[in-house]
Amino acid sequence: MMAHQIDIDQVKGIIRLVHWESIHKEALLVSHQELLEKIKGMEAPKILVDLREAILKVEDWEKREFAEWHKQYVTKKAKIAALIQANDPNYNDFQHLETLFVNRGINLRMFDNEYAAESWLAG
Repeated sequence: MMAHQIDIDQVKGIIRLVHWESIHKEALLVSHQELLEKIKGMEAPKILVDLREAILKVEDWEKREFAEWHKQYVTKKAKIAALIQANDPNYNDFQHLETLFVNRGINLRMFDNEYAAESWLAG
């Protein structure tokens, strides 16, 4: 069973990837491979990754590998907003993931407010 779903909001121009349950490295790669197929050919996709119902279960080296993998496929003009819960026990892990992406030139930002995330993507 898939623990993710990808939808495109044509009105807002946002591709929404929603994860739920535990996320292991393999699940991340599968969902993001599917996402990459959807954004293929887009110069500046706006992506909202909703992780509010997810539990991240990846090691630090897997996070680095995952961020490096994205560097090959995501354009510099892409914007990725990751939505997490403010009181998430994995908040520091998500912040670390944000830093890894940003350090590789990927425009990813963490939010705990959906409106703020969508506003940032729209700007």
